[in-house]
Amino acid sequence: MLKLEGIDENSLRRDKINDDLVIYQIKDGLLFSSDALILADFICGGRRFGAYKNAVELGTGSGVISLLLAKREKIKNIYAVEIQDIYVKLAEYNTEINNLADKIKIIKGDLRDCDNLYYNGEKITPHTFDMVFTNPPYIKYDGETPGEAGMLSSLEYKNIARREISCTVCGVMKAAARLLKNGGDFYIVYRPERLVGLFSAMLDNNITPKKIAFVYAGKSNEASLVLIKGKQGAGEGLAVENIFI
Repeated sequence: MLKLEGIDENSLRRDKINDDLVIYQIKDGLLFSSDALILADFICGGRRFGAYKNAVELGTGSGVISLLLAKREKIKNIYAVEIQDIYVKLAEYNTEINNLADKIKIIKGDLRDCDNLYYNGEKITPHTFDMVFTNPPYIKYDGETPGEAGMLSSLEYKNIARREISCTVCGVMKAAARLLKNGGDFYIVYRPERLVGLFSAMLDNNITPKKIAFVYAGKSNEASLVLIKGKQGAGEGLAVENIFI
């Protein structure tokens, strides 16, 4: 019987996903989508040979992307940061039931204060990571109007997962730059219509876009997602590709 302190087991759903992984998700929360799977594939394609020694995931949610990358042995040691208690518990549980707790360390913390991230009392040292990756909230939020994608949910944990309430893309990039070592890689899945703001935030934090892939749900449709690989302290030079799903 599933036992998660502070979480009603009836509020959860069990899903089997790629790589024979099993995850539990909150039924009325923000469920993982193809975004997570596509980003994991993109990261694996961006590091064709060998594995990253260490990495940080900013905003892990239920832990899906970290689980996929750890299972595929693309990263030896992952620190997965999450601000919301309910998702911290869920991510910890998902790493345990998939026997990946030795590779994935869940940190309850705020990426906006990345100088104060701790795991079991040990402080995470800035500028020591080979890679940072993230599937951040896409939707702008000014604190007053719902904006894109309709009205706010009555569930605060769902709003935080979808909207820039607890972090903006500028905050994400500032944290990534602080954590990455010089020459480290950065990966993100984002919305094409917000690409200008993302590029601006990357360059402001000395992370140069090196590869961009537009994702299309069929050749007759506009791009629905964009994947970016950046590199800390790199020079110019951008590769562009299209992915059809």
